[in-house]
Order: sequence, then structure tokens, then C-alpha cells
Amino acid sequence: GVLANPLTDLTDWKRVDLNATDASFALMLNTNRAMFQLILDSGFSEQFRSRSLRAELFAAPRPRHLKRRHLDERGALAIALLFMNSKIEVKLLSMIFGLTEILARTYVQFGLEALKRTCTSAPLALIGPRTRRCAS
Repeated sequence: GVLANPLTDLTDWKRVDLNATDASFALMLNTNRAMFQLILDSGFSEQFRSRSLRAELFAAPRPRHLKRRHLDERGALAIALLFMNSKIEVKLLSMIFGLTEILARTYVQFGLEALKRTCTSAPLALIGPRTRRCAS
């Protein structure tokens, strides 16, 4: 089937982000909304915006009829947390977030790097991410 566009369509992730209770949010990402927002505010959003991920990812030419698919910083953090805290395969992540597998893998790697840099500063230093690599 055709994947939803993560910027314009209501993907499974966006449904959770917009509508889920704190308990179901915690079940999916192994953190609650307050900690998720704290991570964003403590430097993840800045890390996300400071690197030109879009330029890195999409420098290659593509057919005009294919639209670019991106996640915002909330999506990038969520895909990294979900990957880090579960045994979920990248293929399933791509379906949840409305991305291709290659793009999902890239966002996982980018999100984990940004999370690691963010977690080296207080107050997040105590919750640094466990290491799980995204297979190439």
C-alpha cells in the first residue's frame, strides 16, 4: 500500500501524539509526556534543527512525482525512543511513522545521535540511552 505522508497525513504516530493518554504514550515510548517534552526542551529540538538532515538525506535527485517524507523533532525523538526501548523492526517503524524503511533507519540513527548529545547535559544525564544499533 501507499504510505501516509508524515507531514500532512494522520500517521499512527501522530494519532498517539495527538490523542493518546499519558499511560498509552508511556507504553509506546517508555516515557511519559512530561519527560518527552523535557527531552525536547533540554536540547533535542535544538540538536534536530542544528543539523541539516534534510539536505543530507535528500541531496540525490528523485522523480518529480515522489514527495519528500520527513519527521519533525517530535517524530524524530519518538522513532528513536521506540527503537531504543523495544525490539521493533525498522520495517514496522516505517509503517508507524509513514516513512520508507531507509528513511526510518536514517531517522533512527539521527534521533539516537541527537538523543545521546542531549542526554550528556543535566538534567538528562541520568537517563542516557542504552546502545542499540540500527542494522544497515
